[in-house]
Amino acid sequence: MMKTILLLAALVLLSAMLVFATGGTGNHTSIQGCLSGSAGSYTLTDQSGKSYQLEGETSKLSEHVGQEVQITGKESGSSNAGMSASSSTSTASSGTSSQSVKFDVSKVKKIADTCTTTKK
Repeated sequence: MMKTILLLAALVLLSAMLVFATGGTGNHTSIQGCLSGSAGSYTLTDQSGKSYQLEGETSKLSEHVGQEVQITGKESGSSNAGMSASSSTSTASSGTSSQSVKFDVSKVKKIADTCTTTKK
């Protein structure tokens, strides 16, 4: 009986470690780039030229337009991509470079007063 409880506890612990190692249940990530746009329609462009259509907590973005920022949130994919990071990455690499990915904003952090990212 004790062996069964220990085995079950070890299995639960291993499962919890696996969830944290794969990004947890929220899958929050951070992206960095130049913020542009205006009320209701903001875009972040990273150093590689990839564009993110920003959604969610966008009320915090207006004061950072034209600045280099780090956005924390969740990538929700593009119109043709699935919800997982692997499918949206593979779609973006095989799609056009101008394809925009939707990103749900939860936090904004200013990196620099002006944009330093340039399209390559």
